[in-house]
Amino acid sequence: MPRHLSFTVFLLLLIPVFSMFAPMNSGKSCIDAKSYFAVSEDDSNEQHDESEDDFFHVENLEVQQGLQNKNNNQRGLVSVVQSEVSQAVTCPQIANGNCEEGWKNFTRPSGEWCMKIFYENSVTQPAAKERCKAQGALLSGLQNQMESQFVFSTVTAHIYPETGSIWVGLERRAECRDVQWSWNCTGTTSFEWIDKSATGTDGLAWACNQPDNARNRTQQCATLTASYQGSVLGFQTGQLDDVGCDFDYIKMNRKARDIKAYVFEMTSFRSLLILFNFLVISVSCGKTNCQKGWTKFTRPSGDWCIKIFYETLVDQPEAEAKCQAAGATLSSFQNQVESLWVAATSVAHIYPKTGSIWIGGKRTEACLNSMVSDKCTKFNSFEWTDKSANGTDGFLWDAKEPSNTQWNQNCLIMTIGSTGYVSGYDIQVGTLNDNRCDLKLNSKDPQQIQGFIFSGRMPHEEAETKCKAEGAVLAGV
Repeated sequence: MPRHLSFTVFLLLLIPVFSMFAPMNSGKSCIDAKSYFAVSEDDSNEQHDESEDDFFHVENLEVQQGLQNKNNNQRGLVSVVQSEVSQAVTCPQIANGNCEEGWKNFTRPSGEWCMKIFYENSVTQPAAKERCKAQGALLSGLQNQMESQFVFSTVTAHIYPETGSIWVGLERRAECRDVQWSWNCTGTTSFEWIDKSATGTDGLAWACNQPDNARNRTQQCATLTASYQGSVLGFQTGQLDDVGCDFDYIKMNRKARDIKAYVFEMTSFRSLLILFNFLVISVSCGKTNCQKGWTKFTRPSGDWCIKIFYETLVDQPEAEAKCQAAGATLSSFQNQVESLWVAATSVAHIYPKTGSIWIGGKRTEACLNSMVSDKCTKFNSFEWTDKSANGTDGFLWDAKEPSNTQWNQNCLIMTIGSTGYVSGYDIQVGTLNDNRCDLKLNSKDPQQIQGFIFSGRMPHEEAETKCKAEGAVLAGV
């Protein structure tokens, strides 16, 4: 890192901070009076200056005089910044997506995720993971340097003037546990994100000469250094270091790098439940033409009522029979509004358990003996069975699905849970997965069937009777 860049970052972290991300649209600059981070909103294609930080850089801070005098003390520099901040334009409040209050949303290739930092001194990595699990969350990985900057700057603000380390969801790969450095175990290949949500290597910014798997090759976990200084005991601020999962910083006379926090992450499904309940607005009778306990969705074929029934140890034919006995059918998905509503509603009901629910879809006859291919794709291998949903907007498959393992996975389930992936299965929650139609799993299996979805249209006469009973008439649309 260039010397003047390190000096700029150091300047910004002198004051307790809480970083802010702003949209790029106005062509102006603003300064968050709480963070002292200036955020450029100019989206013009200017030539990149490598001397500037990729995510936070100073604008309109007239500190040239202070920067030219390298002998200025910290108090003088802070005074200049405070003076400029008092005259700055206040940044607009940024929305937090579908995350609950107190959580910060980030968009990753796997979707929207919510992140929260919890503060606790001297906690081990296994203990931090258990605390995350108890909250229905995971120890968070870092998708990119924006997330990394958010975490270390937020913690720096909270613990100021102290310094310390933060547990992140990063562990050494099995094949690299006994290796310090090799062609196969490098800075980008020695570790992997354990949250199954963060991907790639953009979030890996290691401190100098790290990871080194020192201390008799026992450094299987990783921390992020938080400090208002440029480094702590030789480890650069905002960068990663490999460390023993139960390393005792205090005992080893490393108090300045002791654990101060760990990062939770979870999907936004529980918050989405509120959102999608709001979106599902009824029109008939001034209320709804669905029976109590059913939710109305409008499809090209008309208004349909959907209800989730919760029952374990039921296979797909049994679920379909139960639907038909109630004058309904096993429901398909017209679009992602329906899919996300079902995922969020079922998660709220079974929490903290995980599992699967039967969906109204079956493999097409042309693809019965085929995996994904040019002929049988993710969008034509299956068809909706409720004769109401149409198109392919409702097909949100896990990345590796449909797989048709052993050529007998001809029915459709949705994986549900409050964590990013169901334990023991590398399948993302809220996505579809093909499976055997006779699937029955015991209660200890994290992918156990938890229920199935009915869908049906209320008969016109019954709807009209219901409306009259409420002193209304069946509304035209």
